[in-house]
Amino acid sequence: MIKAVIFDFDGTLIDSVDSVWREYQRAAKTLRLPERKFEDFARQLGKPWEIALENLWPGVDKQKFTEIYRLEKEESKVIEGVFETLEQLKGKYKLGILTSRGSKTLFMHLEATGIGKIPFDVILHLGNLRNHKPHPEALLQACGELKIKPSEAVYVGDAIVDAQCAQQAGVHFLGVLTGGASKKDFLENGVKKENILDNIQPLTHLLTDMEE
Repeated sequence: MIKAVIFDFDGTLIDSVDSVWREYQRAAKTLRLPERKFEDFARQLGKPWEIALENLWPGVDKQKFTEIYRLEKEESKVIEGVFETLEQLKGKYKLGILTSRGSKTLFMHLEATGIGKIPFDVILHLGNLRNHKPHPEALLQACGELKIKPSEAVYVGDAIVDAQCAQQAGVHFLGVLTGGASKKDFLENGVKKENILDNIQPLTHLLTDMEE
C-alpha cells in the first residue's frame, strides 16, 4: 500500500532548468572555463551544487563560481498541473520534498511559486540531509521521518540520480519528462515505460492503479 509521495523539486514541481543553465554558462564564461553542452549539465541535475560543479569542471574554484553565480537570475514557474495534483493527493497520502538544493534558494522558490503553501510532511534539502542523491540514505531518511517503510513510498523525479536513489532504497519511482532526463535516459537506467510520465498530472490515477 502506498502511504507517501515524495517529490524532487526542480524539473518536477517547478520549471527552473533553463534559467539555471543560462547562469551556469554565464558564470563559466566569466571564469573562462571550458564550454559544456546542455546534456553534460543535465546529467548533473539532482546532485549537490559542489558535486555538480566538480563533475563539470574538475578542480574549479567552487567558491569563486558561487560568488559569480547570480541566484536572483534564477526564474521559476510552477509546472502545469502541479497545484491540482498536490491538492488531490493532500490528505490521502503523506507528502514530501527531497532535493539537493540548498535551503535558501529552495524556500525562496517555494514562496515565490506558492508551492510552500502546500502542507508537506517533510522537506529535505542540502542542509538537513545526511547523504545526498543518488545515495539511498537520502530517501531512507525521508521514509524514516515519515514513519513508513520504503516500499510504502513513491519518489517522483526528473533526473537519473532520482531513479538511482529510489532503486537503491527500495522505493517506487516515477520519472517525469519536465526536467533534465529524456524517456530514453530513464529506460536505459531501468525505469519501466509505464512509469515514465509527461508530467505529474496522471499521478493520482497511477497511484490508484499501483494500489490495486
